Amino acid sequence: MTVLLHDASENLGDGTKLAHARGELGELVYADDTLIYGSSDEHVTEYLKAIQVAGLRYGLDLHVKTLQLLSTDSRARVLSMDGEQIEQKQLMEYLGALFHD
Repeated sequence: MTVLLHDASENLGDGTKLAHARGELGELVYADDTLIYGSSDEHVTEYLKAIQVAGLRYGLDLHVKTLQLLSTDSRARVLSMDGEQIEQKQLMEYLGALFHD
């Protein structure tokens, strides 16, 4: 995952790369559970797509139906590589912890 996320971050546009460097966009990884966080839905969408592309190079496929989106902005739109909008949730579980908006 470290190599995949490195490759994905190298393929971000300048604005999203800057957000990543500032800590406004990032990830928490534990085994195969990955949490992506960001202050901009555009940056999260770009990073998600970059992760999908990098994953394909390693023979990994991201299952969009298993993604969970928790946002404090009800207007936030995060899209997959296919342009599919990720459904927002009121609650999200990560490593046994419950998060809510």
